[in-house]
Amino acid sequence: MIYYRYLDLDYKPCAEKLREYIWEYRQDILAQKTVVSFKHTDRNHVMSKVPELKPMNLTVRFLAFFVGYWQESRIHIDPDMAFARINFPIINCENSVTKFFTTEDPLIRGMTTAGLSTIDPARCQYVDEYSLTQAVVFRPKEPHQVISHNPQKPRISCTVGFFEDIEYLFT
Repeated sequence: MIYYRYLDLDYKPCAEKLREYIWEYRQDILAQKTVVSFKHTDRNHVMSKVPELKPMNLTVRFLAFFVGYWQESRIHIDPDMAFARINFPIINCENSVTKFFTTEDPLIRGMTTAGLSTIDPARCQYVDEYSLTQAVVFRPKEPHQVISHNPQKPRISCTVGFFEDIEYLFT
């Protein structure tokens, strides 16, 4: 199985506009009282400020900023209907990796308050990883874990889901 694929997109202008957006709306984004790193935001408002987030004429279903203040997340499956999303690095993503795992056990060990399906790490086998150094399509429904070895905090990325099936991007 292919768990991710780097995309040949010029993401840097988009990332710069997203940094500006985060700074301008930092009270709404960074101060959200959520127990997870996902910071949901108004898709239409972000798209009006950063139209480059609509790559390849795809229709954005949702977007969220992923703000990580921790060194490593639990192994989990995202509570999302999409089998593929695109992640864009925004701030402090260097020296971080997203690791993928397989398991033979039933996947759900428990549900976090955010609805993430957490998985028993003792029953997982590491299979692959990527560094968020450019735009990437990945499989949020496969067990994965984000690890940041970056002393600069927080690590911020933007994850985008689409109405269209984008699994073709893995080929």
